[in-house]
This record gives sequence, C-alpha cells and structure tokens, in this order.
Amino acid sequence: MPPKKFRVTPSAEEMMVAMFWDSEGLILTRCVPKCTTVTSENYEDVLRTNFLPTLYEKRPQNTAALFVHHDNAPSHRAARVHQYFDDNNFEVVPHAPYTPDIAPSDFWLFPTLTYILRGRTFSSLSALATAIFQWSQRIPKRSVFFRHAIEASVL
Repeated sequence: MPPKKFRVTPSAEEMMVAMFWDSEGLILTRCVPKCTTVTSENYEDVLRTNFLPTLYEKRPQNTAALFVHHDNAPSHRAARVHQYFDDNNFEVVPHAPYTPDIAPSDFWLFPTLTYILRGRTFSSLSALATAIFQWSQRIPKRSVFFRHAIEASVL
C-alpha cells in the first residue's frame, strides 16, 4: 500500500506589515492594504502621514536628527523618498558592503515574529493583524534586543 500523502492547503491570503522601530523599541506597526504595491509614493505617504506623527508623539526627544536604516528596496532608494528624508532631517545610514539587501529587522524582528506565529492558523487577516499587534505590544520597552539588532546590522 503506498504511503498516504498529506493534503497541503495553500495559505488563503498574505499580509504585508510595515514596522518602524529604533533602539528603544517599536514606533509604528502598520498593515499594508491588500493588493498594494509598495512604491516610492505610498512609502513616502506612510512616512509623512503615519510614521512622522507617531515618532513625534513617542520620541519627542529624538526628532532633531533622524537616522534611517532600511533595506535596499527600489521604493526606499527612490529620489522622491530621499528628497523627503532631506526635507525632514533624516539621514540614511548606509549598508555594510556585504549586506546591501538586509535591514536590521531581518536580524531579529522578523525571525522572532515568524517564530511566534509559526504553526498557528488564523480565521481572517484581521485575526492575523490582531496577533501581530498584540505581539508587538508585549515586547518590553527599551528591550536590549532592538539595540543588539541595530548593532549587528551595521557592524
């Protein structure tokens, strides 16, 4: 008798989540609307309408000069986004030559989130979003993990 095959059911949907954080912890967690392609226009819009107001609210002491380190995605490298950074006192921290496509989130944040969500099933995208937001709220403020992730990515 041949072995039984497990029936694999494809994932119903995927969700993209934008997470902005610094060495002190999470600043903003935002679900990207379904079927959205991340372009320089909508990335700049998220920076302007979501990230910057939240940053000013959560880290008023850190808004004089802002350092940004993100991956090398085309929307992040676009002239429009760099102009926005220049206009708002952001300074982009360059990548180490051996990690041009890796952001600090790839070192700790996303692997940890993936581990927490592994094996769980969610009835809807809103249930998944709720789980992500609940997890992000449980991370201790000023966690050493954030500082270590940044140090690991730029050293």
